[in-house]
Amino acid sequence: EQGDSPLLTPQPSTVDQVIHNLGNIATTVDNWGYIGGYRYLDLPSGEWPRGTGHNYLAEAVYWMGAINAVGDTVVADSYEDFQALPTDTVAGYPSYRILLSTDTSRYLTYDPTDTVGAGIGNPANGWRVWDPVANSYTYNEVYNTLATAFFPAGPTSLQESHYRFGDAASGTSVLGLELTQTVSQWNYCYNEDFLYVILEITNTSAVDYTDFAFGLYIDIDVGGPDGTGENGRLEDLVKFDSSENLAWIYDNLGVDPGWGPTVQTGLMGTKLLYAPDGIGMTAFRTDDWSFLPTTDPGRYAMINSTQFDVSLPPTDQFYIQCVRGINMTAGRTVRIVYALIAGQDEKEFRANASLAQQLYDANYVGPTPPVSPILRARGGDEKNYLFWNDTAELSIDPL
Repeated sequence: EQGDSPLLTPQPSTVDQVIHNLGNIATTVDNWGYIGGYRYLDLPSGEWPRGTGHNYLAEAVYWMGAINAVGDTVVADSYEDFQALPTDTVAGYPSYRILLSTDTSRYLTYDPTDTVGAGIGNPANGWRVWDPVANSYTYNEVYNTLATAFFPAGPTSLQESHYRFGDAASGTSVLGLELTQTVSQWNYCYNEDFLYVILEITNTSAVDYTDFAFGLYIDIDVGGPDGTGENGRLEDLVKFDSSENLAWIYDNLGVDPGWGPTVQTGLMGTKLLYAPDGIGMTAFRTDDWSFLPTTDPGRYAMINSTQFDVSLPPTDQFYIQCVRGINMTAGRTVRIVYALIAGQDEKEFRANASLAQQLYDANYVGPTPPVSPILRARGGDEKNYLFWNDTAELSIDPL
């Protein structure tokens, strides 16, 4: 299976990886359009709940295709075409590191004196993200509910990663695409069971792709190693809800030998939260992964179709959420946003998916705890005096 041993197309010197682990889903994130897929190295790969060792995500990758200027059908995909673009230079050499907000060594330039955003409780401290319109790193913008506007500030979420990549791993660009990926994660009790992935895709070519199609390829294996060389994947089933742009994979039996006979398996999937031009999920494709097309015309036919497949009988199967009909004119930047979601059962999964959409539509604003007060202490004669300010009492819930 692809996800069990990634075959790197990117030059090894460009590859970087971080682990998202603040919320209840822990997973690796690579800088070439690849999420999960490292359970064979004992790294969290869609591990849920975090810390259990129950890894669900064999891999999440991207397919993007169009008809080029000479009439050829071309698909750029994570395995064959995507490679990180330089973040900056270190000692005169290009650095391809992923920026990570919970690791100050991974800021573009960490600067505790950078107080931009402090007025809304989120100082930048040097945090920057790539702006494809400005073609440079700029301050992230965070929504302020009191002013009902966006302001320059630090990371949007409590743990955020960000990197740039393109479709020229072979040395020649396939479609002239340059992309950014941002993963956003929180650990509050109401939003810890999903994380957001934001893709910004820019057509840097001089060609108008009027038939651009995007595919989110997901392979989820529900279960762990059982001592026979299998990991529970042969009992997997796929479901989708086109009205909600939602898809998921679950175990037919509800238990898995690799995780133990008393462990109730959960389910994991993805929800398309936003696609350009008001387009939703225009096709849903699923099959046994061994029957994946290996040519660009075959891949494009899958993601550019209007077909909605149903699950195979229990087996190892993938799914692709497709968005077709994107008018990707030369120079245009489009955004595609999805959430990786987990739940113990379908009811809980759907509730988490619905909340992920609500929070995205509200610019990620949800209930937040009050600002921590500043505490001071003074010693006295056999006593201590504690003083604190009133920031907690004066804090305003953004909702």
